[in-house]
Amino acid sequence: MTKSTLLKTALVLLAGVGTALPQQVVAGENTAKAEQPKASILDVKLDQKGALSGYVVNEQGKPQADQKVTIKQGRSIVADVKTDAKGHFEAKDLKGGVYQIESAKGTTSYRVWSEKSAPKSSKEFAVVVAGKQQIVRAQGDMLDGSGLGTAATVGLAGVGAGFGIAAYDESKDNGKKLDQIINSP
Repeated sequence: MTKSTLLKTALVLLAGVGTALPQQVVAGENTAKAEQPKASILDVKLDQKGALSGYVVNEQGKPQADQKVTIKQGRSIVADVKTDAKGHFEAKDLKGGVYQIESAKGTTSYRVWSEKSAPKSSKEFAVVVAGKQQIVRAQGDMLDGSGLGTAATVGLAGVGAGFGIAAYDESKDNGKKLDQIINSP
């Protein structure tokens, strides 16, 4: 094997390994996971008429009067209401489902239940804290930290590197055959 062939093979393997490893490992960074608070969706039940009741308060717990409250399901706005003098709001004619309740830079996600199907732990009303965002999103290890996502990534990178090496070897063999054809009498 010539030096250039060895160098090219090493570069292909290095590229495959670099693709498979997380960037923090390649850069030599500390990969210890920081403790992150667990975000959860809160349960609240509708009243007998299908109305969602709640309050908007500031971070000190003071009711926020005359605040616009937007209730969304996915990207769709299902209700726009205002709070009264006590920070109370009510949105009528809702059905069970997951909703985002937004007001004055505050957003909270709730799983809303009909009165009959609500679990015992469901609250009677929703509370949105103005100025505070509750972020619920998927991040972190794929497949609940089982490592299968990482294993799949490494496996795919290895397969890709293998195909690269095979293609390179095949083109090298074709080059030799072409040289033999050109140089034959």
